[in-house]
Amino acid sequence: PANANIFTPSRDERITHVASTGNSFFCFTANNVYKYAGSGDAGYEGPVQVGPGMGIRPTGIAHAIQDGIVYQGQKGFYLLNPRGGRPQYFSGPVQSYDDEKPVGVAVSDAMQTIFIGLGGSSKTILLYNWEFKMWTTWNFLGETLS
Repeated sequence: PANANIFTPSRDERITHVASTGNSFFCFTANNVYKYAGSGDAGYEGPVQVGPGMGIRPTGIAHAIQDGIVYQGQKGFYLLNPRGGRPQYFSGPVQSYDDEKPVGVAVSDAMQTIFIGLGGSSKTILLYNWEFKMWTTWNFLGETLS
């Protein structure tokens, strides 16, 4: 189409995730994060590389919350501010889960929380509350009730 944007991050990169917030949307590759800004009717500017070397895990997540985009990078969970700047690592309080594979995500604006369900042996849900800037974990004991 005449108004199509050509996205060519590099010959070796493949887009594995996309996410949007406000008037921006982001394309994620294994090694980088790219931002497009604008609106659908007026077109988009970009791509601008905002996270060189800070790409997403192929099995990771990218999900919008009020503060921006939460995504699982190669070294943990990052927060990407839609107004600009580089992605910020912010999962320090729950860093022992940085390598776990997410199996689901839910966002509650009423609770101001993102819930990230983790597969694997941890049987854990990570919760990040953006009002208080605080991480919490819910762990399942694996007991069955009779």
